[in-house]
Amino acid sequence: MDIFEYIDTQINEFNVELDSVIDDILFETEDYLSRFVIEEGSIIPHKNYSKLTNFKSFFTKTVTAAGFYTVGESVINGHKQLYNEVKKITAKTLGKKIPDININIVQSLQKLDYSKYGNLADELINAIDTVVKQDVQNGQLYKTMIDNIRKQLGKFQFRAETYVRTVKKDFTQTIQNELARKIKFGKDDNDLWEYFGAPLQSNSHDECVWALRTRPNPYFTQAEKDEFLRGGGYPHSEPRWNCQHIFVMTDKKRGE
Repeated sequence: MDIFEYIDTQINEFNVELDSVIDDILFETEDYLSRFVIEEGSIIPHKNYSKLTNFKSFFTKTVTAAGFYTVGESVINGHKQLYNEVKKITAKTLGKKIPDININIVQSLQKLDYSKYGNLADELINAIDTVVKQDVQNGQLYKTMIDNIRKQLGKFQFRAETYVRTVKKDFTQTIQNELARKIKFGKDDNDLWEYFGAPLQSNSHDECVWALRTRPNPYFTQAEKDEFLRGGGYPHSEPRWNCQHIFVMTDKKRGE
């Protein structure tokens, strides 16, 4: 199992939790909206304004109670296992024992990144509130309004997975960087990093295509790696959402 297969396992666990959260949110929201005044399948605007005023407060409580803000905690709590996997794979690749790093420092970096996940929940609340207000004011069909809510929930479910996957990838890269600093990998100009990950696909980032296909090979010196991550070599910005490529230490040397 390579490191991205291990991350996929953690993401799958996250998605199982998130599916349950989204189902709970949709169930409670449909139940709330079914109490609106509906005639011949359509929502009657002037008869629902009072209920509409209270919707955002209701939905905020629903999102919180369902666990959208905290659903990723199980993924965060997997930091130690992910660290052990990265260390084990690195030791096997380099053919030598790798000393421990202060995992608490690395974990704190991941938690800092992950804290921004709460912004997604806030955006979800505002997006659904906008959909409901617009559909009520337009006298939309009740069924259409529910479909619009489902579509918004689906978009945010995809964004949540994308965010968590990107955080895990960045966390993995941070571990590699810290392990390299510990063993002074890259101090020798002949040390090489490999840009490694999933096979290229039609939707792969342009910079990943450049690193893996346009360049003569996927190996980078420390200076080349640093330049790439700064946006040099092939201009791009970080984070690369849903990217499944990182730099890993190799036992290869420049000129071999």
